[in-house]
Amino acid sequence: FWVGNPCYKFKTRSAMGQFFSAIEAQTGQMHERMQARCDDAEILRPSFSAHAGSLGGTSLRTIFGSKEQTKLVFAACVWYAFQLMVYIVLSNYLIYETFRDVGRSSPSYAGSVSGHGNSTAHHEELYDFGFHVTPDWSHRPWWLKFAFVDLNVNLAMSVPPLALLLLGRTKRLVRYIVTLGTVNMCKGVIQMMTVLPPARDGENCWAANFKDEQLEFMASKPFIEWFYVLWGSAHGCNDMLWSGHTAQSCLGFLFLYDMLADLGVPFAARCLIVPYMGMYWWSVLALRMHYSIDVLVATMIAVTLYTHAGFQANIWKLANYAVCNDEKSASDDSTPIAEARDAGLTA
Repeated sequence: FWVGNPCYKFKTRSAMGQFFSAIEAQTGQMHERMQARCDDAEILRPSFSAHAGSLGGTSLRTIFGSKEQTKLVFAACVWYAFQLMVYIVLSNYLIYETFRDVGRSSPSYAGSVSGHGNSTAHHEELYDFGFHVTPDWSHRPWWLKFAFVDLNVNLAMSVPPLALLLLGRTKRLVRYIVTLGTVNMCKGVIQMMTVLPPARDGENCWAANFKDEQLEFMASKPFIEWFYVLWGSAHGCNDMLWSGHTAQSCLGFLFLYDMLADLGVPFAARCLIVPYMGMYWWSVLALRMHYSIDVLVATMIAVTLYTHAGFQANIWKLANYAVCNDEKSASDDSTPIAEARDAGLTA
């Protein structure tokens, strides 16, 4: 709505206009640095590159100044809201499945809170090498959970999309949101295939994570009456394989690492992400939030999808097809290396 607006010059002189102008100047410098590093002019420009926001001089203002880019961002947000609702339902169904179908002889039995009654045996967590080499802090001290789990996940999930939006990097923003949603939906399905015992003290986890009235409600009421509540996604005990928060953190920090590189942040400073992520992995195991295999598989899934050139290229194409964008050619001064990185063709 800024492009073609007679008040555009006034807006650019305002404080907000100056803020966006500074961002556009910064992204223009990012474009020049990437062009200077480009040593392979034969890299093909991907489809719909005119809407990618990777040619420099971009910001949130340029996104909303383009009808095509605005549609892409809106569609990505709709996809994220859809996958979030699907994951909530799948997480609740995992609890319903555990209480209804898992028998008393199974290691995954929920104990007395299940609809099958008490069992003579106590069902503990599985043996895990990560638990063997970390202290048992299943009581979950607040400072450790806050500093290295909650803060880590919130930073990884909020900073990349907000920064990409402010920088006007439409293509990377769409790729991030769609990849994140895909990971979440796949996790929701996979965790129901093989029901694992809770990593936090086995069957005792249910009494620790839920109130008595919540457990009674889930065990006695039809699924249709509580499929939409946040209990499963927020307090679930056996949503183990894979660790959704680990996958989300890894994915967010991968996008953040590349973005910091484009902004010219030194390599040593960018590498500080690695030890912080390492403390997150250690904390998740020490707090008995997940098994080691959950953390390893989540990391592999995130890295694989982020670096899969075909998957990332198809996200961009399908997103543009979904919002009926026209495929336009990039301008003659577009940057092959920037477009190649956005397509996932370079490291």
